Amino acid sequence: MPLAHTVAIDAIVRDSAAGPRLSATWTWAARILDGADVRELADAWFEALRGIAAHVAAGGGGHTPSDFPLVPLTRAQVGEAEEAQPGLADIWPLAPLQQGFFFHALLDSGSDVYTAQLVLDFAGPLDVAALRAAGQALVDRHPGLRAAFVQTGDGDPLQIVLGAAAAPWQEIDLHGASDAEVRRVTAAERARPFALDRPPLLRFALLALGPGRHRLLLTTHHILLDGWSVPVLAAELLALYSGQRPPRTAPYKEHLAWLDAQDGDAARDAWRAALAGIDGPTLLAPAAADRPPVLPEHVVLDLPDEPTAWARRHGLTPNTVVQGLWGLLLARLTGRDDVVFGATVSGRPPELSGAEQMVGLFINTLPVRVRLRETETLTETLTRLQDEQSGLFAHHHLGLGEIQRAAGTGPLFDTMTVFENYPLDASLLEAAVDASGWWTPT
Repeated sequence: MPLAHTVAIDAIVRDSAAGPRLSATWTWAARILDGADVRELADAWFEALRGIAAHVAAGGGGHTPSDFPLVPLTRAQVGEAEEAQPGLADIWPLAPLQQGFFFHALLDSGSDVYTAQLVLDFAGPLDVAALRAAGQALVDRHPGLRAAFVQTGDGDPLQIVLGAAAAPWQEIDLHGASDAEVRRVTAAERARPFALDRPPLLRFALLALGPGRHRLLLTTHHILLDGWSVPVLAAELLALYSGQRPPRTAPYKEHLAWLDAQDGDAARDAWRAALAGIDGPTLLAPAAADRPPVLPEHVVLDLPDEPTAWARRHGLTPNTVVQGLWGLLLARLTGRDDVVFGATVSGRPPELSGAEQMVGLFINTLPVRVRLRETETLTETLTRLQDEQSGLFAHHHLGLGEIQRAAGTGPLFDTMTVFENYPLDASLLEAAVDASGWWTPT
């Protein structure tokens, strides 16, 4: 069989009692090279390998751009990242909404509104050391929780994942404190901002409220997590505290790789068609854009069961009903029959294996267009809206900025809807509670 190359090297690593050993088989064209020539070449090759090994053993070496296939980097940029973040283990791009959060952080006005807080109340004896170890185990389990968010010299945002990071932990004695003081401490912990280049962007605070009463505050930056991830983390935390070993979940990096593999041109075409003919943004409070951000406030309303039953009879999801009614209200308030608002989608594609248990920021904010037609009934309008939104499902991965550029528009809306329906592994939580004692998420 003729040789494809003048020299071919087949290398293999075999385990031995002394550790892994590299061996290589050299094949060459004898009419071009003789054995002495090949031996000299092989000796030089092995000498170079020994030099590289000695350099690494002495603390040298490092990453190269090929170690980070999801981001286009030069060798100089990799070196800058390693210098800025000692302990660098990986470099990832940002998901679309992560880019938005990072942009807002660059415009920080001193009030970070993108923090979230999970509150767990424990009654009865509490093993504080075990709970703290469980919190650290969460950070150890999920690489995305150890990410720093930075810019390259060219201004491109990156997330640099560290190989290890200590979970911040503090214990606060509030024995005898009033409810108002407990609320003040809780609010102050949530309001304390994160530095996006100093991971991890989450922290724990354990409040001792009295004999057998503790409150755990898990505060995170939204750039790390979406709401879907919170019950996943809570279940893992309680399972780890009770001595269980939760199943391993796929890393957030797999979602970023999935995003990178999507057809951006097809998505831009779909959104361009969906938004064709829009004559401007739908704004309820145009002057609010120039005001500094403030922490959100909430109003809770319990709706009757009739709308849900009506929607079920007509094959409509509750989300469609909420979006359709909001579109109708916007139309009445703005005097328009073609309105746009934002909606948060889960961003967890069914074709991504294990997406439902991944921890990270998957959600995306997308435009929803509601067009009213005099010839349609309410049911017909909502049915059409549901069909239009279903047709865009495969294109939920595209960022809002790209959508607006594809459609040739600027900002499209100043209101949005979020329909939340988080999955919860009740069996895992119940098993953890049985071992750890009674708790209540707040």
